Amino acid sequence: MFRYLMLWALAALWAQADLQGRPPVRSLEGVVADSAGSGPLVGASVLLMTPGDTLLRITDSRGAFRFESVRDSSVRLRIGYLGYRGTTRNVSTTAGTNRIDTVFLGEIPISLGEIVVQGRRPLMSERGDTIVYHAENVRVLPGDEALQIVRGLPGMELKEGEVRFMGKTIERTYVDGRPLFGENARSALDFLAANDVVDIQVYDELPEEERLKGNKNGKKRTVMNLVTRSKPEKSVNVEALAGYGADIDRGPDGHRKGRYGAGASYNYFSERRIYSVEANSNNNNQSSNRIRDRFASYAGGGDGDRRSTTLGASLTHRYGKHLTLSGNYRFANERSETQRITQQIYFPSEAYLSRSYTDTTRASRLGRQPSANLDLRYNPTVPHHCYLVRYLKYLLQLVGYIDNRAPFLSKLVNDFKKMLCLCHSQ
Repeated sequence: MFRYLMLWALAALWAQADLQGRPPVRSLEGVVADSAGSGPLVGASVLLMTPGDTLLRITDSRGAFRFESVRDSSVRLRIGYLGYRGTTRNVSTTAGTNRIDTVFLGEIPISLGEIVVQGRRPLMSERGDTIVYHAENVRVLPGDEALQIVRGLPGMELKEGEVRFMGKTIERTYVDGRPLFGENARSALDFLAANDVVDIQVYDELPEEERLKGNKNGKKRTVMNLVTRSKPEKSVNVEALAGYGADIDRGPDGHRKGRYGAGASYNYFSERRIYSVEANSNNNNQSSNRIRDRFASYAGGGDGDRRSTTLGASLTHRYGKHLTLSGNYRFANERSETQRITQQIYFPSEAYLSRSYTDTTRASRLGRQPSANLDLRYNPTVPHHCYLVRYLKYLLQLVGYIDNRAPFLSKLVNDFKKMLCLCHSQ
């Protein structure tokens, strides 16, 4: 009996010591409500922060929250709700259940600005017989030309210096419906800024020859129209570049070849006048006349070296609607040098212990190529001069030279009519 009493006493002492070693059990609860009297706030976030822990509760349908087993006697509460001004409170807790006063949150007035809905047009669309590309769907870099847009369009390709659409060559490029860059289909793409292009329209049209003949069923050509933001009346492009360096690899003579390139160009485009002047010199084995092409890639190395100097100028001037004067001059001075070294080393044999063979070949070529061209073109309109021919024919008929008595003059009048009305088609 005494043994059982001792065991009960030891168990009671151990339980009392264990209870004294444990921290007191604390809980914290409260309610979050609208300060304007709209009732409890459902779904408000309540964050309990202590030095060793952070707990989160969401208020229920009554706006109430409760934290169980709070260990610290001093905690911080952060209460927030969407559209309401949050608050932070420091709360002291004791053993048992701790209830704080109702937390009231005030609503924050929110004013929304203008709502703008932005959409994006598809890359391609069709308007009747016209295919329209929307340029904003093609990524370009600052300083890029319109040619970079064309490179990223489906159905368009650059081949042998030409722009082709579905296999058909683009024969003319307009800017806002006007021949701002002349008759060369590449000029507008090479010099017009890419970020100025809004749409690219591709369609077929009758050439001037067919329109002058009045032949509505004539063969059509494929053209391109660039719709721009700025609606330019003219375009001026000036470039000047220079550079110097050396080959990474050593040449046959064991030295690194020095490389240089320098050039400048000026281009002016409008509906009535087109001027172009350029000058460049390099030993980079480049053959393009565009300065950007010269410095975009290096074509040196190999067995030789070529030095070239080119000068060029061109002009096109339209006088009225019918007369066009165009001319160009170009001078090219090219010098090429080639050096090739061949070395053969033979394995030893009974006839010799060592044998080697070295061959060096050098060649040089100098060429000068001046060229000039001047063209004066007159394109009459059909109504004007055909009426003149008709009046002349009627006049000759009146004086009696057209019937059977003067077949030569009749033929002369017909030839004159063809020359005036159809000379543009020859």
